[in-house]
Amino acid sequence: MIRGLFFVLFIALPLGLCGQATLFQELLNTSPGVNSKVDSELDNFIVELKDKRTSSDIEFVNQIFKKSHRKYFRVYKPYVKFSETLEAGVYDCLTASSLLAGILQEFDFDVRIIETNYHIFLMISTEEGEILIESTDRYDGVITDASQIEKRISQYKENLPLQASADPAKDYFDFTMKLYQTVSPNQLPGLLYFNQAVVAYNQRNLQECVSLLEASNHYYESQRTVEFTSILVNTIIESQLDIDLKSQLIRPFIKSLKRSNAMAAR
Repeated sequence: MIRGLFFVLFIALPLGLCGQATLFQELLNTSPGVNSKVDSELDNFIVELKDKRTSSDIEFVNQIFKKSHRKYFRVYKPYVKFSETLEAGVYDCLTASSLLAGILQEFDFDVRIIETNYHIFLMISTEEGEILIESTDRYDGVITDASQIEKRISQYKENLPLQASADPAKDYFDFTMKLYQTVSPNQLPGLLYFNQAVVAYNQRNLQECVSLLEASNHYYESQRTVEFTSILVNTIIESQLDIDLKSQLIRPFIKSLKRSNAMAAR
C-alpha cells in the first residue's frame, strides 16, 4: 500500500520587468495554462510599488510585504502552484518567498533564499541591518531585531514541520539530512516542481510524479530529491504496474541512485 508523504516545503512570466523576466517566466513555466493577465497585473503591481519607494529600506520592505499579502497572499494552502498564488491568492511559503524574492531583486535588494528541510525563508542585507522575511506570518513576518532573527533561525535549524502546516492526521517524511543552505533564484523552479511531484505521489499518480521529479532535478538536484527518488523508485518496484512500464519509469533515476549509493558507501 502506498502511503502519502508530506514533506511540507512551502518547498513557477513573460513580463516587462527588467532583469527578472527570465526568473518569473521560469517560475510560471512550472504551472502551465496560466491566465495571460497575470503578467500585466504583476507589472502594474511593481510599478505601484516603485511609486511608494521610501528612503528607508526597512520601511519599504515592510510596504512590499504588506501589499503582497493584501494582493497575492490571501489564503494559506500547502503545495500550491506558483500560478495559483498569482491568479487566486492562495499561497505557501515557497510560492510566496519565490514571488517576494523576485520583487525584492527588482528593487536591487541583496536577497538570500534559505532552504531548510521543511521551509523557505528570506534574508535581506541593507545598510540599516539584516531583515528576515517569514512569508507565512502575515502580521510579524518582517523581522529586523537581531535577537529575534537569531531566535527564528535557531527554530528553523531544528528542521521541524511548521506548526501552521503540520497535521497530526498525516505522516510527515523524516529526512535523514539537516538542510540549512542558500539556494539561488534559478533553483526555485526545481523546488516548485518537487512540491508538485510530492502531490502527484500522494495522489498515487506515479507516472506524473516521475515526470515532475525529472523536471525538478533539471533545475536543482539536491539531498531532498535524492531521498525522494529512492522512495519513488521503491514504490514503483512494489506497485502493480506492468514490468515494462516499471523499467521505463525507473530508468531516468538509475545514474543518480548509483551516484548517491557510491557516496554513501565512502
